[in-house]
Amino acid sequence: MQDPLSVGYVAARRVLAPKELRRKLLLQVNPGHVALVTSPGRKAVLGPGIHELRKPDGPLNICWFPQGPVGRADGRPFPCPIPITEGKLADGCFAGLLCGFKIRIWDPEGFMFSFLAGGRLLDVEELEVRTRELVKRAFIEALSSCSSRDLEEPAFSIFLEHTANLALAGVGLRISSLELASSTCKGPFRSLKELLSELRKGLSFPSKEEKATSLREKLELLSKRPWLLKKPERGPRDWIDSWLSFWTGLLEDWMWANGRFYIGIDELRSAGPFSKMDKQDLGEVFKASRKEIGERKGRVFLREVLDALCSSTTNWALENGLYELSSSALMELLGLSKQEAEALLEELVARGSCEWAERGRSVLFSP
Repeated sequence: MQDPLSVGYVAARRVLAPKELRRKLLLQVNPGHVALVTSPGRKAVLGPGIHELRKPDGPLNICWFPQGPVGRADGRPFPCPIPITEGKLADGCFAGLLCGFKIRIWDPEGFMFSFLAGGRLLDVEELEVRTRELVKRAFIEALSSCSSRDLEEPAFSIFLEHTANLALAGVGLRISSLELASSTCKGPFRSLKELLSELRKGLSFPSKEEKATSLREKLELLSKRPWLLKKPERGPRDWIDSWLSFWTGLLEDWMWANGRFYIGIDELRSAGPFSKMDKQDLGEVFKASRKEIGERKGRVFLREVLDALCSSTTNWALENGLYELSSSALMELLGLSKQEAEALLEELVARGSCEWAERGRSVLFSP
């Protein structure tokens, strides 16, 4: 039986019923791998080579896995980000951490039953996701009993490694190496809400103030001329064109001032001055705005705002300990819609500014 492990896979398990077995079985274990072989009354760990196995009295379990440290296929460690919004400390401060770790399979049988139930191949990406989630939860819990001073202690990395080992022990794994690549600490704050307010202030947004001024001017004009809420019913076509131009300009200023780039008509019906418009008139403004500003999938799309957000977000995230940034965090921090948050993450990944932590939901920033 050939060793099934290849590039991109970290473990494999075969379960053979007695009727599938001959009197003897030749088992291959490639260099750098080991195999755990179990059957009723027997357990053995076999190194590289060709091994002759006698037919057991019951089912035969074979699990191949690597001998040495396990990380990503390119040799890099698995990243484990703790965004500052989740790293609350005992003294009211918040900490963001970015660690990298490699693991060893310490208890082959425990590992096999935890990750390879029923017999299957385990790829590196799945192992990374599952171990990172275990380690991340343990780190967040451990941070809740730490103070901001503890993060400055030389032994803090050792504390993190011990914490990770406790989290991984139940699935047959241990830390081979762990590095604290970056950390950020802010506070103290009375609440998470106060931290979020501080984080929002740190995002530099080009031309935002200029557009906000333009928006204020248009809103002031609208307050003095409330009839602008209604499309002209009579008069030359120029009046209607001017009315549409005013509202498409107001919408563009509103999108810039609020950092919005992907708006549907349902959102406009409850946003600012647009909520006061007649449904049919708003529909005409929305149609004209898609033509004048831009369109994507039936929504108004302002590429320049997306570009500005992309150019600002990476440094802002790294400087503020947001090593992992989710779509839900973007919605809360920046007031984006779900569609906008997901589109921003996709654009950041496409530009090479970050990588997916959980595809479609969160990204990982590295210094």
